Amino acid sequence: MSVENHARVLLVEDDELLAKRLRSVCEPHARIVHARSAAEARAVLLSDDAVDAVLLDVRLPDGNGLDVLEAARPSRPDLPVLVVTGLDSVAVVNRACQLRCYIARKTEPANDFVECVVGFVRDETLRPRLMRREVEQWIQDHDLQRATAKVLRCYMSGGARADLPAALGCTEATVKWHVTRILVCKFANLAALREHFLAKVDREVERLDRGEAQGGGQVTPAAA
Repeated sequence: MSVENHARVLLVEDDELLAKRLRSVCEPHARIVHARSAAEARAVLLSDDAVDAVLLDVRLPDGNGLDVLEAARPSRPDLPVLVVTGLDSVAVVNRACQLRCYIARKTEPANDFVECVVGFVRDETLRPRLMRREVEQWIQDHDLQRATAKVLRCYMSGGARADLPAALGCTEATVKWHVTRILVCKFANLAALREHFLAKVDREVERLDRGEAQGGGQVTPAAA
């Protein structure tokens, strides 16, 4: 399956051969940004040019990958991270869990390890991209004004309803006005609309999976 490379995944890996392998299997699903050191990874994670997910090695030439992630977590609390490590350490596993990471062990059989990495990249980039597509389609179909569309995008990107006034710099009354226009009398609240979008995303992912399993050729979801 091929998807348009709108998602950006940070690959933090100093082993050039492994990085080349992971890049080749992940690039059909996302654009890979390769960092070979803790310093390079830190620069990417703390920059304004955000990434959608991270493949993170622990032992790097100039530091520890988990230290880099810990520094970036406050600004990116929901960033999906897969720790790829050959270290068999309870301390590493516990710390990765504390930092809300998934773990893939380099010591696993090669096919299993690669399948785990590809599955992570695909799931953590495809679903958000399909969700953005649904949001933009709703905005277009209902001709939402710029400020109203901004409210919808903010909520659907993971914002809490109660936090919207502060996040958008407006009053609760203003948010309510925009929400009324977003829902267009079809849904009781934004949470119900989000569930509607998520259900459509689930159906699209299932459709893509069926197409891939049946050898239906490359399937490309529309651009977000």
